[in-house]
Amino acid sequence: MLNPVSSLARLIKTVMSPDHFVPPGPNGLADAESIAVEKVSYSKFNYLSPGFVSRIKRAHFDVALDMATRFAPAGDALDVGCADGIFLPTLSRNFGNVAAVDIRADMVQIARNVVRAEGLTNVVVEQSSVNAPIGGSFPGRKFAVAFCLETLEHAGDPADIYPSKLRLVEDIAACVVSGGAIVISVPVMTGVPFLVTRAGLRAFNHPREPLSTRELAAAIVGNTDALERRWQWGHLGFNERKLLEQLRTRFEVIEHADIFFQHVWTLRVV
Repeated sequence: MLNPVSSLARLIKTVMSPDHFVPPGPNGLADAESIAVEKVSYSKFNYLSPGFVSRIKRAHFDVALDMATRFAPAGDALDVGCADGIFLPTLSRNFGNVAAVDIRADMVQIARNVVRAEGLTNVVVEQSSVNAPIGGSFPGRKFAVAFCLETLEHAGDPADIYPSKLRLVEDIAACVVSGGAIVISVPVMTGVPFLVTRAGLRAFNHPREPLSTRELAAAIVGNTDALERRWQWGHLGFNERKLLEQLRTRFEVIEHADIFFQHVWTLRVV
């Protein structure tokens, strides 16, 4: 179970440490708002705004990169759910070759713009399909490490939430060499961090799904059974504890980092 004090301490330490995250430049994201279906740049909205909040949001990038460089063998990297290419400049600097996939055509188009604008000659971006193996986008290739950051909470079948997420991770594992690693990050949607998140959204009048006092109280103690019936590929109704339990039925979790609002896990591929 997450220890709020130690996980908050780790978040503060990460935020105060040098930021090894390399953001996409403005040229690559210049047309992001016009291309994205929501008419909002995913990268700019979540990670590239000035201030402390954006630095907190992108803390998982540094933690994930640190895990990968310590636990994965040397080689190429795969970014599953790359969105608009937010992590690609960082990966390009740290791995020999990088492949990236996303199921959304608009995100793939923006990510390719980032690759071109940044001159990331060792990066290729492809569109994947929900019903096709990820490896089909890169036939015959195997990767030393796969990243799946802030993606699993949005993936899966609402009628079969956690087993379907596990199947996706198994599909990712099929693209990784034996002895390689999968690095996963997900938001914390239970416990004290979830309460703090909801309070922050309310304080700053940010859009948020309606939540009863009973549902909030249940989520704080880790019970999201009622909320899971409302899960539709968003954050609300996702339970990181249940996902971790499901992952452990198939994978060895060799490192587990709690950074208060996010979990980062490294799985060994055998």
